[in-house]
Amino acid sequence: MTLTNPFPGPQPYRASDRARFHGRDAVARELTSMILAHRSVALFGPSGAGKSSVMQAAVLPTLADDHDFRLASVDGWPAGEAPVAWLLEALLRDLKLAPPTEPLGVFASVEWIVEQAFYRSDRPILIVLDQIEQLLFTQRDAAEVSHFLDWLDRFAGQPLRGLHLVLAMREDYLGRFRDRARGRHRLLEHGFRLGPMTLGEITGAVIAAAAGGAPPQTWSPDSTRSLMLQVRVPGQSERDDAEVQTAFAQIVCRALFAQRATAETHDDTDSRAEPILQNYLEGALAALGPLRGPAEQLLEDHIIAADGTRTLLTEEAARASGLATPTDLDTILTDLERAAILRAEQHRGTRYFEIGHDWLARKVYDRKQERLARAEAEARERAREAEQRAAAEALARARAETRRARRVVAVVTLFGLLTAALGVATWLQREAALAAEASVRAERDRANELLETAKNITRALLLEALPKYEDIPGTADVQREIHERLKTILTTLRNDAGDDPDVVHLEIQQKIKRGDLSMTHERLDQAREEYTEALALAERFAAEYPDDAQAHRDLSASLLMLSDVEVRAGDLTLARALLARSLREVEDLVKAEPHSTQAQRDLTVSLIKLGDIEVKGGNLLLARELFARTIPITEDLAKAEPHSAQAQRDLSVALNKLGDVELQAGNLALARDLFGRDRAIAEDLAKAEPHSAKAQRDLAVSLNKLGEVEVQDGSLAIAHDLFARSLFLRKDLAKSDPHSALAKRDLSVSLKNLGEVEVQAGNLDSARDLFAHSLKVAEGLAQGDPDSPLAQRDLSVSLERLGHVEVQAGNFAAARSHLERALTILEPLAKATRDDSRTTFYLVEVHLVHLDLARKEKRPESRREHLEAAKALLDAMSARGQITGIKDHEAAKMRVDKELAALKP
Repeated sequence: MTLTNPFPGPQPYRASDRARFHGRDAVARELTSMILAHRSVALFGPSGAGKSSVMQAAVLPTLADDHDFRLASVDGWPAGEAPVAWLLEALLRDLKLAPPTEPLGVFASVEWIVEQAFYRSDRPILIVLDQIEQLLFTQRDAAEVSHFLDWLDRFAGQPLRGLHLVLAMREDYLGRFRDRARGRHRLLEHGFRLGPMTLGEITGAVIAAAAGGAPPQTWSPDSTRSLMLQVRVPGQSERDDAEVQTAFAQIVCRALFAQRATAETHDDTDSRAEPILQNYLEGALAALGPLRGPAEQLLEDHIIAADGTRTLLTEEAARASGLATPTDLDTILTDLERAAILRAEQHRGTRYFEIGHDWLARKVYDRKQERLARAEAEARERAREAEQRAAAEALARARAETRRARRVVAVVTLFGLLTAALGVATWLQREAALAAEASVRAERDRANELLETAKNITRALLLEALPKYEDIPGTADVQREIHERLKTILTTLRNDAGDDPDVVHLEIQQKIKRGDLSMTHERLDQAREEYTEALALAERFAAEYPDDAQAHRDLSASLLMLSDVEVRAGDLTLARALLARSLREVEDLVKAEPHSTQAQRDLTVSLIKLGDIEVKGGNLLLARELFARTIPITEDLAKAEPHSAQAQRDLSVALNKLGDVELQAGNLALARDLFGRDRAIAEDLAKAEPHSAKAQRDLAVSLNKLGEVEVQDGSLAIAHDLFARSLFLRKDLAKSDPHSALAKRDLSVSLKNLGEVEVQAGNLDSARDLFAHSLKVAEGLAQGDPDSPLAQRDLSVSLERLGHVEVQAGNFAAARSHLERALTILEPLAKATRDDSRTTFYLVEVHLVHLDLARKEKRPESRREHLEAAKALLDAMSARGQITGIKDHEAAKMRVDKELAALKP
């Protein structure tokens, strides 16, 4: 029997695959209904979620068969083609029409073609513009694309009954598309997010597809579910509603079906996804034998762009590359297409090629970077070998000179023997010299012993004594005293030992620890000074010892801590640049030491810090990607060290960060699952370390996050219990350390959260008391550090919340007083920290509460003033790309636009 693999691998299903396309019936029906209901639909979703497959194998056949649609589609946008000209080609091909006989221009020609199609028949037409993100690549002409989008928006508004458009793109380009398409309302009005398949959906779909292959295979539900668990989205639980990386699943299943088809029997209980994924591309290239080299060069230099994104390659361009003979090139393209590495489309009588999926593009890009790195390392090794040869030659010359010198010495010695008196004197001098040398060696050994003792004392103070006090409230003075002693010891050591690497490392660590102490008490200038000194020392250390892992680890840590200061100060651009340098250092360390636990942990810390910056900057999609990278790393570390509190805490932090992004994006089920896992770890650590302020604080944070999920889900009673427990813990922590700014800020946040629940429950008096208490704490923090943007922002949020309660209660004068004060704080702060999307959005929320006040007081001019101010801020956030994935931003924008439209001119 001929082998028919039911899994396309990293390629979309086509209409011809409709019979073996399973698991997406419900979402296909929803998308079909939306297309029927609206003229234009923007379809988006994560890369590999199956947008093209759902459209081509489910939606388009349904529209054609059940609703008599005519279909035209563009699957890719070559960089050398004008977008509208490429669209015109597709319409002429798919609608089977001749071009206009008179020169109309490409835009008018498209409109003419569509009109002619409706003259021939009143059957509806759907035009699918897939992979729109390719128009947003940096190498595209921005003006040309903008002109095309302008026309497309007008075209979508043509009074042609039965014309429908679908614009499909990757979710991570949605924010950029919205920026480019701002003001083109028809293109943005109706969006449809297609998420990845769930574990339950894909398990059933895979089993059904395998049964429909040739020869058919029976895959057991348990083993198939176990296999699909291995390709789920990082951070997801093991429940059936967990999301799966569909493209990876397709690669695994395609390879597995082919493997099992060639075996007489198969045991599917031990199937592992990771080796299949890693060997997929390697196997396809290895099968090319001597043509592997040209194939790799074709993929690396012609199929992906310089930044690793996918690009299109025409058959003519492939032949013009000169990588192989035409016959060999045909073999390469055919074999790569058969292996589903490439996919081909017809165009103007020839073909163009594209790599099958973003994952493959990234794999090819990574392989290229690894190859270039190896070539660079080999070049360095050759240079080192040349230096060694030159040094060996120099040594040989030196030895020859020594031998000649020894012959001269021998002659002189012989002459000396002739004079006994002179010989005796020489012997006496030699004995004295040997005695002096022995004395010097003894002193040097003693000095080395003292140096090691001093270094051990310093390590004990730095790494054992200090950490014990860092977690004990009210010990700041003790910590400062230890730091002063350390500074004195290290200064002495530097004077005596010079640039001993161990001493330099200890000095860098001491400066970082001292900076940490300043950060704990919100002394940003002092912390910046300490971290800057540590960075300068670390940079010199790394330059002098380029192969020393510790030197580069110190450099990465200094950059990372200095970025924390800039984040607190509101300079996200500088913080991002510092963190990018830190991440490069850590990634190099991971490559050099792939099995180093410390290197892996340092990598997760840098990724999380960078993700935090993207959250502040409003780019939740990029933040999600960074946080998701940390989950498998921290999971592996936690499994390897199940009794390590630090390893468990690192996993807890990673889960918390990813959960926070999902919460902001409105993915409540996923956020609840992540926070639930985080809470379980935090509770175990808090029980194991009942006197640890850090462990108790981490538990309070986890409870707080779960409470936020329940508030958004409308479960106020559950949220109240969670917030109340978090508040209880934070009150104890603030009482234990009355001088801790962090403990006070946590207390203020918990009071606000509990107050928010009371507002939604209608208990305004209770909410007012909680917000007033929160305001009192926030005022104390702002007075204690008037230059801290975070303290000022927290104060404004407390004022806004109290103002909101007074609006609800009808105390308009009190509400206006609180809101005006919040505006006075936030307006200059938002200008000074433009990169911080949260501060800007808090200012939007103050204007929206002002709007509620103006409505209740029936002041339309004040309503317009605050609506226009809020709109300007939201538009500015959009222009800066600070809205990617933020659910609240979209809701605020819709409200502002709606109320502005309702106001009379």
